[in-house]
This record gives sequence, structure tokens and C-alpha cells, in this order.
Amino acid sequence: MQTITFVKPRYFGVWDISVFREFAHRPRALSFIREVGSDLAHTAFERSGRSWDRFERFLEGLDVKHNRTANAVAYQHFLERLGKGEDAAFEEVESLAKAQTKAKDEPLTFIADIDRAVQEGKVDEQVLKKLSIESWREGGGNTPVKVVTGERGASSRVRGYITKRKYIEGKTPVEMGRILGLTGEDIASLKRSGAVVMELEQLPATDQFALRGYTQRPGGTAYVPGGKYPPGSAAPQWQLIDEMPVRVIGEVKPGEVFRSAPSPGR
Repeated sequence: MQTITFVKPRYFGVWDISVFREFAHRPRALSFIREVGSDLAHTAFERSGRSWDRFERFLEGLDVKHNRTANAVAYQHFLERLGKGEDAAFEEVESLAKAQTKAKDEPLTFIADIDRAVQEGKVDEQVLKKLSIESWREGGGNTPVKVVTGERGASSRVRGYITKRKYIEGKTPVEMGRILGLTGEDIASLKRSGAVVMELEQLPATDQFALRGYTQRPGGTAYVPGGKYPPGSAAPQWQLIDEMPVRVIGEVKPGEVFRSAPSPGR
């Protein structure tokens, strides 16, 4: 387990073998350790009362927080607050986790909540993930891409939400944002600064991304009026759990449309 290299030696005496076995069977928890290190992982685990159910709910709430945070600097600041054991930060994560659970308990609507559908045995998650990868591998309009505001700028690696290139082809930055269901703040930024489109240079493995349905369902769950993220325009979306390498394929100025060069199949 490569994640073991991210665990500080002192925790080998704090976490017994059963804890390490549980971590080994929880991909989200392993990704969390790799991302933030063992200090914060230990703090969060202890605050969860060493309950795996509560710890998983914490990780789910933190995923929501990450997706709603405008940029990497702000998210890192929030992680630092958690690392200091700040009650308000942990309470915010708990609140987000509860809201996510409530949304999942609502009846399935036209496009299924993928997580719940998987849990109820309505769909085979691994089959859907393999089909997604096969589609991405075709390249061209099916190439997976990440869109960010010009103010946020390009990165060499990304995580979070991605879509297919053909759903943003020929669109202005603002049109992209509305298709993807971005926040009003992000839409305003796209209008000011344009957009950066990045293509994944490496396709994720099945344990490196999550199915999230379509963009009219923020986060893959039913839209709740008044929420931060509005419904998008039915573009497929996936959530990268691990960071993946990318390259810039478009820097689109405000008001201009995105036109990409042909992308070969993979």
C-alpha cells in the first residue's frame, strides 16, 4: 500500500493493525491521507470517535466543501483550520455531510443519483466506469477536460469535476459555465477573465474518479433551490478523486468561443 509512505512513524504506534486494514479497504480515506497527510487524517479520525461511518461522512462533507471552494489557496486555508482542530471548520463539514445525506434520501428523479443507485444495486458502478474510460479513450469530442476561469489559471494537475470536450466546443466562457452549472461568482469571473480548458494527459483508473451523472444535478444529486450551485445543461460530469496531469488546449478570451485542435484517439 503506497499510502503507507504518507503516514508519519509516530502513528504506527497509535493506529493498530485493524485501523490500517480498514484504511486499505477505503479508497476515499486513502486518497485523503495522500492529499492532506497523516496529521489531519488522525485529527479527523479521532474527532469521528474512531467510527468509520462517521469518518466516511466527514470525508463526504469535505468533498462537498472542496467542490464549493473557489480555488486551491482557499481550500488549503480551510484544511489548515481543520488541522488546528477548529470547531467551526469541523461543524461546517458536518453540516455539509448532513445536507448531502438528506439529498440522497430524496426519491430518485429523472436522472438517477448515481451513488444511491449503485448502493441499491440499480446499476453496476464498475461497468459504468469502464464504459466511461472506453469513451474517453476514443479522443476527439469525447476527450475529458477540465474548465476553470482565467483568473484561476492553468495547472499542471487537477482534480474535481470534468466533462467531455464536445459539450463546451464552440461555446463562450459564460456559456461553458452555464452548461457546467458553475456558481454565479464563477460565471462573473468567466465573463471578466475568460476560461482555460485543460485536457487530461492520463486517463484515471476506476478508483480515481466517481460517477456524477449530468450537470443539471449539482454534485450528482437532486438540485435544491437556493443552493450554491445551479443546475447546468445536461452535460455528463465525473469527479476526479485523485489529481491527474493535464495540458492546456485552450485559453478563451471573454466573449470568444472555444475551438480546439483535433485530438487523436488514445
